[in-house]
Amino acid sequence: MKHIRTITIIMAAAVFGLCAILSGCSTPAGSKKIIVDASPIKPDWVDNPAKKWKTDDGYFFKAKQTIRGDQRVNGGFIIAGNDTREMLMRGIYDEMKGAIDEAQTSLNENAEFLMGKVRSGQWEGALYGFSEIEQYFERYEYCNQLTKECDAKIDCWILSNISLADYNKTKNAIVNQVVAIDPRIKEAVTNKQIKFFAPKEDRPVQVEASAQGGTEESETPRD
Repeated sequence: MKHIRTITIIMAAAVFGLCAILSGCSTPAGSKKIIVDASPIKPDWVDNPAKKWKTDDGYFFKAKQTIRGDQRVNGGFIIAGNDTREMLMRGIYDEMKGAIDEAQTSLNENAEFLMGKVRSGQWEGALYGFSEIEQYFERYEYCNQLTKECDAKIDCWILSNISLADYNKTKNAIVNQVVAIDPRIKEAVTNKQIKFFAPKEDRPVQVEASAQGGTEESETPRD
């Protein structure tokens, strides 16, 4: 029994230690969070649990990056901004991949490589109208009330936005590249087997075959 009890204590200690390493536990016992610096005004979107939402003003993407207290705040903002870009690209990828899967077709190797770059946020094309519109930071310390030791951190939030028209324009630019390098996808789009966009009135551009066999963007007339 004594042996079993010893093993139980060791296992409990190991689990507690792993939890502390992974920062999966709540604030350590005896510690208190103290805000030592922050942006003047905390926007409502910071506490919004959603990371992405859509309104009449377009799509909004929120990202948070935590850095050490001795690091530059701008560095945290840059990383968080890159995260919002990746969220945008991942959303476009998911929409396009869903349309391709629904048409029961597949991409060739070149198109698959291009879509992989889109999915990872490494697509090198333009992001029309995508911008970081707000930022917020909090510098804080977790101070152990017993040892008086403090661990400083900085939370950096970025809010980015893209209008509905610019979202579709960016998506259309990616569609054009995929169509240009994958004849099967081009044929499926021409035959309307793949629908990359919502109803016509919701998109500013459409894919058309050019005389040279490529694609180009043209404005969609509105009623």
